[in-house]
Amino acid sequence: KFIRADRPRLLIADGVGVGKTIEAGLILRELQARRNLDSVLIICPRPLVSERKWEEEMKRFGEEFTALDGDLFRHCINELDMEGEWPEKYKKAIIPYSLFDESNVFGNKKHKGLMEVDPPEFDLVIVDEAHHIRNTATYGYRAVSRFCDAAEAVVLLTATPVQLQYDDLFVLLNLLRPDLIIDRKTFQDMAEPNQFINMASTYVRGFKEGWKENAYEQIINACNTSWGKKVFQGNPTIKKIDENTYEEMKEQYERIEKSSTKQEIIEIKEKLISDIENMHTFSNLISRTRRRDIGEFTIRKPYTVTVEFTPEQRELHDKVLEVVHEIFSTIHCTD
Repeated sequence: KFIRADRPRLLIADGVGVGKTIEAGLILRELQARRNLDSVLIICPRPLVSERKWEEEMKRFGEEFTALDGDLFRHCINELDMEGEWPEKYKKAIIPYSLFDESNVFGNKKHKGLMEVDPPEFDLVIVDEAHHIRNTATYGYRAVSRFCDAAEAVVLLTATPVQLQYDDLFVLLNLLRPDLIIDRKTFQDMAEPNQFINMASTYVRGFKEGWKENAYEQIINACNTSWGKKVFQGNPTIKKIDENTYEEMKEQYERIEKSSTKQEIIEIKEKLISDIENMHTFSNLISRTRRRDIGEFTIRKPYTVTVEFTPEQRELHDKVLEVVHEIFSTIHCTD
């Protein structure tokens, strides 16, 4: 989706633990293979900077990033003001949201803020946990918007959109593609068919009695919305669904059910579900992968490793327990 898009901007909204950070790294690598990628900015929460998560993850892709503190961030803003460019030394940088306070964003008597200098132009901006900027009144939103507006490519990483309020999703998509998601009215018109598309997908996934008729009714409802009438008419996906797809699937399901080939049943169902979900009006802006979409690839198999203490470790461990015991005995001791 990212590479085929008319503008390289995407909201990655995978389920927890699926690998959004790695996907961002793969996108970075793909862009490098296609064009010069000299400057990359990663914006993320402070704990991920302190834990060096992004630094370590990017090393897996052979990339060295510098985490900026307040002094370095203000130095970069000053260089922008004096030289008109972000310092070469920090062209691959990581900035925590916590640096986007009033003085760094709007400046003060001692130094200029981000909004007072020319917008820094990065080849790629990656915004992790982008739901932190869903409030447009915050300094964080203003700063991230400043970076994204001037960026060539943008990737937002966030929680699954269905867990966000629709107003929050509007803010993120408007930040990502203000040329498409112009205002709330446009967003609401575009979003209206999606409730029916999601319901159609649910009916197919459930495969209960009457699923075909119920799912098709939801498709018709989506097509009858104001946005559906403008966009879905003549859509090849709609035509494909309209032309016997449900009937063919039902026949194949019944045939396969008799032969008990569960994998084929799954493949047929997922193909139709994919066709339906591709009708989602934001599908070209959002990439969403759920755990069930990738099977056992991310299933953790925990096991316990027993490691014996060294004599020194055992001595320290026992003394700590003694101290803790004495503390609690004193606290709870009654005369």
